[in-house]
Amino acid sequence: MGYLSLARLITFGTSLLFSIIVLGIAADVISTEEKYLDEYSNFAALAVATAVLTLATVGPMLIIDILRRGAFSSWIVVELGWLSILWVLWLATGADAANTDGNTFIGSSCNFENSIVSRVCNEFKAIEAFSFLTWIILMAYTVLLLVLAIRGQNAGHSVWKSSVRDGAFLEPAVHKDVDLSQSAYPQQTAGTHQQPVSMPVPHTSPVVQV
Repeated sequence: MGYLSLARLITFGTSLLFSIIVLGIAADVISTEEKYLDEYSNFAALAVATAVLTLATVGPMLIIDILRRGAFSSWIVVELGWLSILWVLWLATGADAANTDGNTFIGSSCNFENSIVSRVCNEFKAIEAFSFLTWIILMAYTVLLLVLAIRGQNAGHSVWKSSVRDGAFLEPAVHKDVDLSQSAYPQQTAGTHQQPVSMPVPHTSPVVQV
């Protein structure tokens, strides 16, 4: 299915790009907070972990599917399970970033006199935005893939252990109907009469009585 493969490529590519952005911003937040506060925010550590996990798994999944057909990592059931875990992590990262931002910086503006505080404030909001965007993209693709996989399974296709580019989702299943007219026993055609088959009768010798 071409459009689903294209959606998969866009989803994976966008998720990788946003993961790189979040990783860089969160690493800068951790570095700045450790420098001036001797501690760092929990959401920043979660953002780094989620971004690294996404880069370490989504990238190889995409590359392996291109180089090798039918790989375990390309199975639809594996893809659904792992991407579901990832979008939950991105949702948790965005929610934690929004909560920390609301408790640390009052209001939506980051116009502070201290340039460092303003920069960190903007980085908080950037992590929040990119985390929610990645969550929405991954979740939307996962739901779409799940719906199409269920439809394909109901149509008679075995889709769970196939890849997205090899899976049959909307095509009708091909069933080989058995032609009952072609059986092992010959059928009598019209206009002909089947001659009865006579069974040979064994001959017995007469019994001579003395």
